[in-house]
Amino acid sequence: MKKYNIAGIHLAIHHLFDDYLKDNIEAYEISEHEKIDYTIECQLIHPIIEPQGQNIISKSAYIYRDSKKMIVYNKKGQHIKQMIEYFHDESKITILIDPTLHPRPAEAEYIMLSMVFMEIAMKHRFISIHGAAIKFQEEAIIFSAPSQTGKSTHASYWDQMFSIEWINDDKPLIRYENDGFTVYGSPFSGKSKRNKNIHCPLRTIIFLKQGKTNHLSSLTDKEIFEELMINIMRPTEEKDWHLIIDDLNQLIKKVPIYRYEATHNNEAARILKSYLYQGESHES
Repeated sequence: MKKYNIAGIHLAIHHLFDDYLKDNIEAYEISEHEKIDYTIECQLIHPIIEPQGQNIISKSAYIYRDSKKMIVYNKKGQHIKQMIEYFHDESKITILIDPTLHPRPAEAEYIMLSMVFMEIAMKHRFISIHGAAIKFQEEAIIFSAPSQTGKSTHASYWDQMFSIEWINDDKPLIRYENDGFTVYGSPFSGKSKRNKNIHCPLRTIIFLKQGKTNHLSSLTDKEIFEELMINIMRPTEEKDWHLIIDDLNQLIKKVPIYRYEATHNNEAARILKSYLYQGESHES
């Protein structure tokens, strides 16, 4: 089991498949002698035995708790597809996958590892936003939008035209530090593997929409909050909500956030850069 430092979080991960993590997670590897705070182990099990006792049924999962652990699991018919066991103080986590119920167990493992890591990150006051984050002129720009809207495509236009680095192409991490916000990379960046073990100050968040012209517009605080709530990973525990709300309010206060209706071409990137960095006209 190898050890990693991801956004300052030290953890050991045992994963079974290389499809998504090979040539990706190695950049975050640390010495085997380093102290860790979390252990995540993935296992293939058939069948997965349902925990006995009183269960809570949430919108998407069954939850079982006792004095030693919490278990979250999903069913397919009467059979359990996957299960996550959180032991004691949640520093030890086991992910169980029934490969007979998953057509792509490697993808299931990656998705669950990503979800578990993002839950850990939230405990460290990170905001996980659905977006593509790039580093440009020593600052981070995040393009955020629902899936299939074109955020990665727009970030790719910047990659073609300017000198950038990819921070994370799926779920960049944001945290309030030293009176500002910093963006961190992680190996959980979707199928593209476009990520880097770097961090830098956040300059702006751009909420993208498909448009016939390129037009940047300001948003009210209420509109920004609504966009953020659609595009961030939200806490599952009620007690964690007040921390997220506090951080979102700081984000709205300190970071310029816009909506950009963009065309699907390089010109959309050129016009946005012009507005953000030179104050030129931002409409075409």
